Amino acid sequence: MIQEHLDVEYGPVFEYRKIFMGKTDIDEFVTVEEYIEGDFIKYINNNGQLCGEDSEVRKKAESLAHFSYEKSKGRLMLLDIQGSGHTLYDPEFASRQIMDDAGNVQFCTGNLSMVAIDNFFSEHSCNNFCTILNLKVKSK
Repeated sequence: MIQEHLDVEYGPVFEYRKIFMGKTDIDEFVTVEEYIEGDFIKYINNNGQLCGEDSEVRKKAESLAHFSYEKSKGRLMLLDIQGSGHTLYDPEFASRQIMDDAGNVQFCTGNLSMVAIDNFFSEHSCNNFCTILNLKVKSK
């Protein structure tokens, strides 16, 4: 019952498509993404900056980033949210700690840590999708 209510209120949800890693004949690494129809739009950059026009999809992207932060108890945030409509590719994570216990950068070099998380919350205003997900209001 609760799930059905959320489905109606929240509407379409995001899906991430696969990314394939490869290596060229001259030992360069490449990524290949599945083709998606429509215009490619960046909703949130990996530095936490909101991109493009304020739209329903971007508001959902903001609620997804906010949700990931809250569900991880403030340890990380899903950023670099981009794609076409509700079909997304190639996310980045920003983490509270940039290095893991072994001294390696967590996730990848696109992890801009708390700088990106702070940037996001300096621009983000909770919206109706944050409310639907019962997220804690973060003020600017």
